[in-house]
Amino acid sequence: MVPISSAVRHFIFGYGSLICPLSRSITAPTLAGVPATPALIYHMERTWSARIDGPKHHLEGFTAMGVRLRRGKKCSGVLIEVDEEELHQFDVRETGYDRKLIDLEHIHRIPNLGDDLDDEDHIVFHRSELARRRSSINGSSGAGSVDGEAEEDEKEESNTYDVDEGIAESEPEAFLDTTLDVAENEDVRVWVYLQREHR
Repeated sequence: MVPISSAVRHFIFGYGSLICPLSRSITAPTLAGVPATPALIYHMERTWSARIDGPKHHLEGFTAMGVRLRRGKKCSGVLIEVDEEELHQFDVRETGYDRKLIDLEHIHRIPNLGDDLDDEDHIVFHRSELARRRSSINGSSGAGSVDGEAEEDEKEESNTYDVDEGIAESEPEAFLDTTLDVAENEDVRVWVYLQREHR
């Protein structure tokens, strides 16, 4: 697993059972009643990919959900803020998965969810918007994988994506100036658990 730094705010992207509040609270009881934030990750797709044989609880075998890196694909899920102890608890839970960083510029809010769910002021979305602006100014395509490495077998797919509705298309330098104070005073890391065959 990647080492944890106490100087950052940690978030987990939940795409399967971690979407369920009860499931999260079983692993980390301190998260009981703590809401998660819907999010969309670009260049990632959900997949049923790992058959696990043998008894587990009352099951003789089951197929675990995972995600894989695919250009042009999208995966919806939730962002869960965790502290260091909670992150360690999820590391234990997700045996057979590796915790990997998600490139911030690939994280998008899901618009039009209503006042209770549409959190435009979320720190992760501010940081992701800033990352996309910087990528645009620096001439980067913004189409890397979760680890920043291209998926060779998906190069033929489109690697462009829409910009969030809340980002102005003009005056990118002005956007950076107004966002810097909000987004840069905190280090933010967003993690996803990848099945080992999809690292």
